[in-house]
Parts: sequence; structure tokens; C-alpha cells
Amino acid sequence: MKKNYNYTTVNSNVRVTEEKAPTDESIKLLNEFQEKARENLVDSIHVKNNVFEAVALFFQNKFPKDGFTMMIKFELNGIEYKEKFDIDGMEYYEATKQDAIGGRYNLFLNKLALRVSSIMLQSVLDDIVHFKAF
Repeated sequence: MKKNYNYTTVNSNVRVTEEKAPTDESIKLLNEFQEKARENLVDSIHVKNNVFEAVALFFQNKFPKDGFTMMIKFELNGIEYKEKFDIDGMEYYEATKQDAIGGRYNLFLNKLALRVSSIMLQSVLDDIVHFKAF
């Protein structure tokens, strides 16, 4: 018995690509490149100098239990600020019961630090908002 076979020729191009999973060495190299790029970006930013000068005055209220009023005048980067803080007698007592001078000094620093840092952070936030606007 005779078998009939039909042959057909198909022309096609098959492209085989070999994909390799990243090796530990290539991941380490990528991380190094990314870190260097971040460092270069941070190094390219110019940070202004902050100039700060301050004077503080303490006024004792009529009765010691009424506490103190602390007035601070300070200049930060050429802008003058005046702040007034009322310190009640209990807050003053707690701050100064161990060390009168050091406690008053720390009370002053804490009040001033909160106000100055809020001014400086507001400036940074304004810059961030301005940067995102572009």
C-alpha cells in the first residue's frame, strides 16, 4: 500500500532571548548607583545660612503664684519677631524646683526653640509647596 505525504515548507523567524534574573552583584551595583545619585542630588542643593540673634526679658507678675511673663525679641534671617509667653506659677515652679537658674534657662530655651523651629519649618514647607507647583 502506498502512502501519500504532502510536505509544506513554512518560513518563519524565531527570536530567542535569554533573560536572566538579577544577581546579587548586579543588585548591589544598582543600589550603589542609586545611593550615589541621591548623594549628588543633595550635594547640588545650596542651603542658606541662618542668622539668629535674640534677647529675652522675664517679668514677674504681681503675685508669685501668677507666674512670669517672658518677652523675646529675636531676628532670624533678617526678619524681626517679638513673642510673649505667659508662664504660670506652677509651670515655673516645676521648671525651677531643682535648679532655679538652670530651670529658668531651660524654660526659656524650650519656649524659644518651639517658636523658632515652627518659623523655620514653615519656611521649608513653603519651599516644598512652591517646588511642587512646577
